[in-house]
Formats: sequence, C-alpha cells, structure tokens
Amino acid sequence: MSIALIDYGAGNLHSVANALKAAGAEGVAITADADMVARAD
Repeated sequence: MSIALIDYGAGNLHSVANALKAAGAEGVAITADADMVARAD
C-alpha cells in the first residue's frame, strides 16, 4: 500500500508521516507531484 501526503507548503507533514509509519503504514511519501498522488492507494 502506498500513501501520498500532499505537500502544499504548510503544516508539519513529517510528523504525520512518522505517525503513520509508527502505526505500521508502509510506502508513505510526502509529495507535490500529481502523478505520484494519482498512483497512491
């Protein structure tokens, strides 16, 4: 499973990514790339 966190230039997305990883999520990415977001689950 891949999760894309959309980087829109505000907020602390690294904390969100770390929390998801701590909960067992794999494939967490912070991106502003529309193609990567479209490919995410």
